[in-house]
This record gives sequence, C-alpha cells and structure tokens, in this order.
Amino acid sequence: MAETEEYQDNWEWFEDPDEPTPDLENSIRIKFNLSADDDRVVLAASELVAGMEGNKTQNAVCMAIVLLNLYRCYLIDPEKFVVYVRRKGNYQMVFRYNRNRVAWTSLLRVFRLCPYSAVNS
Repeated sequence: MAETEEYQDNWEWFEDPDEPTPDLENSIRIKFNLSADDDRVVLAASELVAGMEGNKTQNAVCMAIVLLNLYRCYLIDPEKFVVYVRRKGNYQMVFRYNRNRVAWTSLLRVFRLCPYSAVNS
C-alpha cells in the first residue's frame, strides 16, 4: 500500500497542468528476451551504467534490454509506454523463461536512472 502512495506522490511531482494525463492503456509490456549484438547498443548501455553500484555486467545487460524495449516501443507507436512489473515475486516466477537473466534488483536500479520513472523517490 505504501508503494502505491509513493508512486502517486512521485507522479504528482512530474505533473504539468498544461499536459494531458497520459493514456496508460496505450502501453506494451517489457520483453526480457530482446538482445542486440550491435556494438553501439552495448557501448551505450555500458556508458549509461558506468559508476552504478551492483554487478556491472548485469546492469549493462539490463540497460541494453531497457533501451531495446524503448526503441521497439517507439517503432510501434511513439506515443506508447513501456510497462514493467515492480513486484519482486513476479520475477522469481518467470526467471526460468528469462534467457538474459534480468533480475528484479538490476531492473529497478536501471529504472532509477530515468528522471521520469515512477520508481524514483
């Protein structure tokens, strides 16, 4: 319950009275099995997580997956959002289907870098 209240407090901080409320139904779920061998994606992910605490390799893989999902979403529809589950238990259940081994902690760590993420506090 406190997590919901925290999210609402954070979202209000970003609200702009001149902008319409985002259509959260216009979203796609994050896909953890995306990967790219392109050196530009690997380099961008590594640069973005430089200096971040935790496992450097896991953070870079997670950042690359987030970047690829954002790009995929943009190609589908620039107005769409990428959504992900914040409940830790959901990642334990689907971990065996997650070939990139994205962990809950790494995912939240990466999303904390984004200034508009609901994870920020």
